[in-house]
Amino acid sequence: MNLQTPIRTAGRVFKLFSRRLEKLGIKTFEDFLYHIPARYDDYSLISKINRVQPGEIVTIQGTVSQITNELRKISKDCKKQKSQMKLERSKLFGLTNPT
Repeated sequence: MNLQTPIRTAGRVFKLFSRRLEKLGIKTFEDFLYHIPARYDDYSLISKINRVQPGEIVTIQGTVSQITNELRKISKDCKKQKSQMKLERSKLFGLTNPT
C-alpha cells in the first residue's frame, strides 16, 4: 500500500466510507492526508446560559435533573389535525403538493 492506493481497495472499513469520501474528492490516501476541512467548530469554550444571545452558536453545559417517559395514544382526531396543519403550511408557503 502506498499514497496512490485507492481507498476502496484498502480494506473493509475504508470500503464502507469510500462513497462519502469520494463526494469530498478523496479517492486515494494522499487525497486523505492533504484534505483540509472547510471549517472547524471549537466546542471548548463553554458559555453560561444566561449570557447566550439569539443566533449565537455556543456550547452550554448542564445537568439533567429529571427524565420522564410519556406514552401517548394517537387518536384519529390527532391525525386529522396533523393533516390539516400540513395543508395549511403548504398554503402558507405556496406549495401545490403538500407532503
